[in-house]
Amino acid sequence: MPWQNRSPMEQKIAFIREWESGQYYFNSLCEAYGVSRKTGYKIIKRYKENGLYGLSSRPRHPLSSPNTTPAQVVEKIMWWRVKTGWGAKKIRVKVLEEHDEGVVPSVTTIHNILRREGLVVAKKRRRKAEPSYPVFDPVQSNEIWSADYKGDFLLGNKKRCYPLTVCDSYSRFIFKAQGGYRENTKSVIRELKKAFKAYGKPKYLHTDNGSPFASIQSPCGYGQLSYWLLDHGVIPVFSDPGRPDQNGRHERMHRDLKSRCCKPPAYDLRSQNRRMNAFVEEYNQERPHEHLGMKTPGQVHELSGREWTGKALPFEYCPDLIVKKVISTGSVRWGAYESIYVSSCLTGRYIGIKKLGNRVYQVFYRDHSLGYFKEGEQVEKGKYHLLDSDSDMNGRRRV
Repeated sequence: MPWQNRSPMEQKIAFIREWESGQYYFNSLCEAYGVSRKTGYKIIKRYKENGLYGLSSRPRHPLSSPNTTPAQVVEKIMWWRVKTGWGAKKIRVKVLEEHDEGVVPSVTTIHNILRREGLVVAKKRRRKAEPSYPVFDPVQSNEIWSADYKGDFLLGNKKRCYPLTVCDSYSRFIFKAQGGYRENTKSVIRELKKAFKAYGKPKYLHTDNGSPFASIQSPCGYGQLSYWLLDHGVIPVFSDPGRPDQNGRHERMHRDLKSRCCKPPAYDLRSQNRRMNAFVEEYNQERPHEHLGMKTPGQVHELSGREWTGKALPFEYCPDLIVKKVISTGSVRWGAYESIYVSSCLTGRYIGIKKLGNRVYQVFYRDHSLGYFKEGEQVEKGKYHLLDSDSDMNGRRRV
């Protein structure tokens, strides 16, 4: 008897109908439908007990399993997910603090529990990008701090919030997550002063090339903030233009901050900052981090040995340098009729000019090179404009 285009349920019903007719031997009927006598008797028994409903397929999983995760553990897993939005690895660390390892499932099982309960949404896999350079990879706390403005968003009172974040690149410890109504250098310096006073100074501060962290019109990209950092012994470093992935650790933290604090946003700035302060406390003291061996940033971070004094560090140029004071136009006089344009951000500060030979001069602020100029060339309306350290003397970028 052909089985084409017939579902298993339809075949079972046809088997029962032909058995009820009494026109076929049972052995012949089972052989025609390709089932054993044992299976045939089982189908008939289910039909007698439950009618046609008994012919439907039954679940194949066991009624009970000794390896089932206890209900209280499942409840705790779901509680941590709802409270924090963490993934399975971090949740398992926290659940192990309250339950024995024998009853806490694996990371994969925890992920499956979250997915079963609808608490995890599958995301499309992204192609892994090639590593970009430079790679800022510190080996100890306070070697590199990173700072950035998370994208602005609208508060409930229809005003825009600009959250400034500062964290340690090694321990992932967040020093600041402070919202404001605008992005400006004054706000960044104010928050950095508070962080330096509480935790000490880093060696480097890593930012992107945007305002107010950098100035594309100034030598080396240094703006007002950069020169303030140099005055206090902190070296500014920047990601390449268009490469936020070079500060990927900070950007990843921003993704968590956005999901926990900005969707939906608070009504006003004060409420929003309270929400972000709670996130910082949780992130630093409760949230285990995979790259820290599942320790929290607060367990790994150490205070810096470079104390904040609030005063610019003294500096003296070498005797073989020509020292000039930058005037309000951002320039210094050079000879009787010419000047060297440096940056208006250096107004009132002193630069050093070193003669390298063949009429080539190198310009320094403190011990940091700002660029070069060649006497008699690259002059425009009596002003020399510096070529940065990565350019040759003809204005071409080095390869």
